[in-house]
Amino acid sequence: VGVSYAPEATQDDDGFPTEATNDGANEEGVMAAGLNYDNKFGDIRLRASGGFQYFFDVNGTSADTAYAIGSGVRIGFGGFTVAGSYHRQENRSATVNDRQTMGASVSFAEGPLGVSLGAVYGEDDGASDDEQILVELGGQYKLAPGVTARGSVFYSNRDNGGVDSDAFAVVGGIALSF
Repeated sequence: VGVSYAPEATQDDDGFPTEATNDGANEEGVMAAGLNYDNKFGDIRLRASGGFQYFFDVNGTSADTAYAIGSGVRIGFGGFTVAGSYHRQENRSATVNDRQTMGASVSFAEGPLGVSLGAVYGEDDGASDDEQILVELGGQYKLAPGVTARGSVFYSNRDNGGVDSDAFAVVGGIALSF
């Protein structure tokens, strides 16, 4: 478990919630909290996490707050692993949009072989309501101690306010570790 508080965030210029266009007014504080859980029940391993970040009175505009939440869970049993995550960013700014992202994956590893399938969906609630999905199928095979062949096939689709685009990629290689 972790909790933090900062009296203002004007030094943080990462674009969330409005720091990239800071009007010079201090926020009235930033609070964050997070929790991780990791436990094993026989052959099943459960990992879970959650976090929350809250910005008070963004850039001096009263009753104007922003927050972000995130969570994830991962369950492993035998050679299988199933995972999922969710993130939501709520902004109170005309220059930074609300966003949410969710993802899921399943993987299997046994001996030298490993395969996985994962997908991520995200949306940006701006004027064009952008949506994007990414799907990946990956695999690896241990050729020898310290030598692993890896490869992935990716597909992505993005709808940016009626402009629909697709992308494909194939990536492969050999990883060496000493």
